[in-house]
Amino acid sequence: MRLKKRIAFIGLLLALAEFASLFAAEQHIRFDLLSIKDGLSQSSINAVVQDRQGFIWIGTQDGLNKYDGYSFTAYYHDPEDSTSICDNFIRALEVDSVGNIWIGTDNGLSKFNSRTETFTSYYHISGD
Repeated sequence: MRLKKRIAFIGLLLALAEFASLFAAEQHIRFDLLSIKDGLSQSSINAVVQDRQGFIWIGTQDGLNKYDGYSFTAYYHDPEDSTSICDNFIRALEVDSVGNIWIGTDNGLSKFNSRTETFTSYYHISGD
């Protein structure tokens, strides 16, 4: 009786493994080449990060780009707007433990607020 239970258990495991392999084979991963023609602000990419919502953030030499899988939203420095990103030349991107996106630029550091779609910027002060 024990042998029959073991054989049935092994048969069940094999059936589950076969089902899982069929399911995995059905998933296709597709990569597309994205460029300026698709809305990317600039073709020289310095940094890429994915946030908690799945957006891809791309730092270029001319702006910050958010890609939602379909289109780009570009963010640029506006000297008249204190809530804009602090510079257009993006050097680094990082997502912190609470989901903030930090952007290192040639002119300082900006933190993106996803609720308000604004930036808080921290500028380099010479001698400090």
